[in-house]
Order: sequence, then structure tokens, then C-alpha cells
Amino acid sequence: MALLTSLRVRDSGSGDTGVPGRAGPVREPAVTGQTMTRRCDLLAEPDRARARGYARNSGESEEGVSSTGVAIVHPLHGVLGAITIAVPLSRMTQQKEERHAALLAEASRGLTAQLA
Repeated sequence: MALLTSLRVRDSGSGDTGVPGRAGPVREPAVTGQTMTRRCDLLAEPDRARARGYARNSGESEEGVSSTGVAIVHPLHGVLGAITIAVPLSRMTQQKEERHAALLAEASRGLTAQLA
């Protein structure tokens, strides 16, 4: 999800997403019981991650796994990649998520500075 914050949506022409001006199926296949399947939710998630400053996943792509991630963005070259911390969902708290996000943001800044 961290990389999704930098992606642009491409119209597939295959149907209605429920989002004005976007084509594609309304639902995507679920990987787990927590997977976002509505295309409109998926399209809105990068904006939520940007506003938060990090992406998060709570069992959406693997049962029992929670992750927090940030993109590594070079000022001239754009998105270079992403870094993530994954932990068992049972041990994740809001406080840990925020701490992980802060550590990842610091690491991202350090990597970006070394690559500049």
C-alpha cells in the first residue's frame, strides 16, 4: 500500500467502479476477510495514506499480519521504493503503529538523503 500512495489510476474500460470518471469492476477479489474489495475504497486509500503520512494494512493481504509502510521518494526521481514493518496483528496497537510510522519516516528521510 505504501507504493499505492504514488500511483495513478488507469481506466480499464471494463465496467463501473462506483467512482465518477473511473472504469473497471466495482469489486476486486478478496484475499482475506479483511481485504478491501470495493474499487472506490481502494481508490480512496492512497489519499488517506498520504494524509496520514503512511500506509497501513490490518490483515487485508495476509491473515493475522499487520503492516505499516512509507514510500521512499526522491525529490528529482520520484518514488524509488517503499519500506515496511510487519508484525502479528494480535500485537499491533495504535501506539505501535504510530511509532513504526515515525521510525519508517525517519529511515525514509535518511535513505533519500543518501541517494540525493
